[in-house]
This record gives sequence, C-alpha cells and structure tokens, in this order.
Amino acid sequence: MKYHAVGNNDPIISGTVPVPSKRVQNFWDQMAIHTGYDVFNYDLVDHYCGLYKNWIADDELNNLQGLDKFPSVTYSSGTSESFINFTNRYNQRCFRFFKGEYMFQKLNARNSNLSWMWLDDGPVFDNDAVIISLPFSDFGDAHPKLNSIIEQCNKLKVPVLIDCAYMIIAKNINFNFDQPCIDTVTFSLSKGFWGIDKLRLGIRFKKQDDDDNLDIYNKWQTLPLHSMAIGNRFMMEFKPNWLWRTYGDKYKQVCKENGLTPTNSILHALGGEQYNDWNRGTSVNRVCVSNALGDIDE
Repeated sequence: MKYHAVGNNDPIISGTVPVPSKRVQNFWDQMAIHTGYDVFNYDLVDHYCGLYKNWIADDELNNLQGLDKFPSVTYSSGTSESFINFTNRYNQRCFRFFKGEYMFQKLNARNSNLSWMWLDDGPVFDNDAVIISLPFSDFGDAHPKLNSIIEQCNKLKVPVLIDCAYMIIAKNINFNFDQPCIDTVTFSLSKGFWGIDKLRLGIRFKKQDDDDNLDIYNKWQTLPLHSMAIGNRFMMEFKPNWLWRTYGDKYKQVCKENGLTPTNSILHALGGEQYNDWNRGTSVNRVCVSNALGDIDE
C-alpha cells in the first residue's frame, strides 16, 4: 500500500510524514464514530481545547513551562491557520525566520506580498515579527540561537510566534514560554498519528483574545467538530510521548544501520553528503526515517 499521499515508501525520505503504525491503523479500524452526535455536540470545542492543553502538560520527555500565561486557547487548523492569523495581524512588519525553517513561512510571505528576511542575515529590528519552530524544523532540536533571538525580541518588543508542530515527536526540549515577546504558541497532532494530518488538528495559545477570524470561529463553533472528536479519541488513547516509548530503540538502530546522526525528533535524523540534494539551506542534511520505523507491514 502507499503509505502517504506525497512521497514514496522508501525507508529514508525527505520531508516529514508520520510513522506508518500498526497500532494507529488498528485504532482507526476499531474507532466508534458517531457523526450525527459529534457535529451537534457543542461541548466539543471546550473539551478539545481543555484535553489538548492537559495532554501537552502531561509530556514527560520535554520540560515546557509558561503556557498557563496564554489564557486565549483555541482550535487551529493544524499550525498553518495560526501562522496566517499571526502574519495578518502584523502585516506591516518584516517577518523573520531562519534558513531551514518550515517552508510554509517563506511561501506564505511571498504569496501574501509580505516583507521578509532571513534571521541568519542580520539582527532583529524593532519593526520585525519573528516565527521560529521548536524543535527547529531542520535540526530536530532547539535552534542554538533561540534564546538570543528571544532576548532581542524582548528588548525590542518584537512579537514572536513559536511553532511547536514537531513537539509531538520531540524529547529533551526545555523552554519557558512566559516571555514578554511571545505572542502566539501553536501545536499540531499531524506528525504524531498516521492519517490524522487529513483532519487538520491543532491548537493555538495567545495572551489575549484579539477577535480575529480564528477567535470568532471558535466562539461560533463553526469548526470541524467531527474531526475534533476524533482528535479527542486519539489523545485519550495515546500518551504524548508514545512515539519515543514505542519506537525509540528502533530509531537508534535505524540511525546506526544507515550512518545517520540521531536528533531529539524521532522522525528526523541527519545524513551525510549522499543527502546533499535534500539540503534545506543549513549546515545539515535532515532526513525523515518514519517509513523505516513503521511496522504496518510486519
């Protein structure tokens, strides 16, 4: 079978896809779905946001602090909807992100005619807005300049969005979100569960309700309630660190057998010169080992 809509079934690929997991497939097959109930269950939004918030807090392999300082918690269509709302809100600023960042940031700036500049090419200026992933998209760990960027942004009062889409595949991340400059933090379930990326299940944390379109959709509950109900079922069935608990040993083996350097993101490893064609603008060649970890055909 074809594991993913994009890419192939090779054990080592570019990009990022979930692990083709037998346990996840079995859960999909056995899930009791009640569409008529879910789409009219208007308690789902609060249930989803509360459950997701607690699920993040139950992370045993990362030390994340300060999310309680962000009282405005809403459903987001993956992390992408949070990005778009952030760039809309600060569209008169110059958007800054590192080379190797999730490619959506550059494409969104280009397609929306927004000003942007690599963080690698100069210091933060007072009319900037910064987007940075944690763990960093290309490194599988916190970016080594993360703290210095946050210090600059705090000093200059520059708004920052922290993209935690990959936190679901991470370990050993230590970070306190309670910083004056951090405006938005967003998470996603997409990379944690095979197939769930089609449902666009994310969450956004903000310090205040700005009454933007995402705030409004959440208040009106004009949201994919049925998808959110499925997300709730996954979070009740799987622990936040289930990927490392299940595939951690196999990950080490895959990296060793393929001459890859392990990272703190279980789907990612760093490859040698044979992967130069996949380079994303940094000093490393990030590869995806999800298919090599998969057990769907075992």
